[in-house]
Amino acid sequence: MINKCCEQPKKLYEQDGSDWELCGNCLECYINEEEEDKYAKCCDNCKKGMFEGYIIGGNYYCNDECRRVVMSDKEWEAHYEDGGDDYWSEWHELDEGGYYTEDGKWVED
Repeated sequence: MINKCCEQPKKLYEQDGSDWELCGNCLECYINEEEEDKYAKCCDNCKKGMFEGYIIGGNYYCNDECRRVVMSDKEWEAHYEDGGDDYWSEWHELDEGGYYTEDGKWVED
């Protein structure tokens, strides 16, 4: 069985015995079907689970809207261009010991 992550898959990926067609635009396709409700991080603004986002001052922000709570677009551009310590990242693995739910609750394994 091939699982599709979205409407425009581009390549085939195998994870834990499951085949996935990846779109190349989202991380949902990297998550095993059994773990689709498990998230690697939790947004410090909206408190939702996330697989990609900003790390600013050690806090996590899932998208531009949440990031703007602490840093405007102009501030982000200037900070990023100056080689600041904050960055955008993607997490393909869950943290050891547990995971976050879609609504940001920590669940221990």
